[in-house]
Amino acid sequence: MIVTATEFKTNFGKYLEMSTKEDIFITRNKKAFEEFEIPLLTPSELLQQIS
Repeated sequence: MIVTATEFKTNFGKYLEMSTKEDIFITRNKKAFEEFEIPLLTPSELLQQIS
């Protein structure tokens, strides 16, 4: 799904939930600048990967 930065900011909760089912691409000035996705790891698993 592609959304503008303003739309993403306004409806963050909606896109947070949707990101578990599909990738969200955030655009600014009609150019994609960020992909928003939720990692499927627990916080402890993330810390282990960083170490």
